[in-house]
Amino acid sequence: MKKAIKKSVILILFCFFSFSAYAKDYRLSVARLPLYSESADKGILIDVLKAMDDEYKEGRFIIKVYPFQRSI
Repeated sequence: MKKAIKKSVILILFCFFSFSAYAKDYRLSVARLPLYSESADKGILIDVLKAMDDEYKEGRFIIKVYPFQRSI
């Protein structure tokens, strides 16, 4: 019985890590800061992240701007 449980746990972990290794999209949580990240479309840091997204061809960056405490 213990052997079957051990095998099923190993199988579940293998499936979990194999799918997460091939993730193509990245979700970015950015703190709302004046000049750096005022919204998902405006700010110095947002411009840098959009430039990185343009170079990353295997997926995309999903940028979300939240209040500072929530973004951590």
